[in-house]
Amino acid sequence: MKRLTREEVRVERLLRATRSIAVLGADPRHGARSGAVVEYLKQAGFDVFPVHADRAEIAGLTSWANLADVPGSVDLALVVDGSLERGALDEVVLKGARVLWLQPGVLADGVDALAEKAHLVVVRDRDIVTEHRHTEQVAGQPRKRGVNVAGRKGWYQDDRKRRDDTWHVEGGGGGHKGGGGQHAVLDEKKMLGGRPSPRRGPVRTPE
Repeated sequence: MKRLTREEVRVERLLRATRSIAVLGADPRHGARSGAVVEYLKQAGFDVFPVHADRAEIAGLTSWANLADVPGSVDLALVVDGSLERGALDEVVLKGARVLWLQPGVLADGVDALAEKAHLVVVRDRDIVTEHRHTEQVAGQPRKRGVNVAGRKGWYQDDRKRRDDTWHVEGGGGGHKGGGGQHAVLDEKKMLGGRPSPRRGPVRTPE
């Protein structure tokens, strides 16, 4: 049976606790590897915020000119290409990120000392797509770990007919000759006691 190494367990726990990811250095050009990374993370259920100077669209998402412009805080800052400058690291810390993830090939000299001072976890030279796929398969985690907005359940109406005190609905039931009667009343009792239409979400009883 396959088992995760200690480092893989650490990475798996970081990804499992992550909901929002800011992607720094994403390339809007068609076929760019960074665009595929953004697309994968989006499909995996994370809230993804690409950061690009000209606010180009990346994998169907409008990017943000600077990390500081991204609304709210982010859990993980992912640097997919180039190098991480001191100013960008300061922005990551100010944004409240808990994890700084450097894709393979990203340069970030002197980042470890600064990250330690800011209590920022650093992951180096690991491809986030490969790690996510591997850890979910071996650890048995669900495919979508982030916030999956489309799966949230909405209200639905309890559309069963409402009974009166006599258990009789006017004009209801078939009876022997289609005019109601004892059998119609019993049929309506069964109908009123049944379940509502099979729709997802909590029941909201009519006013």
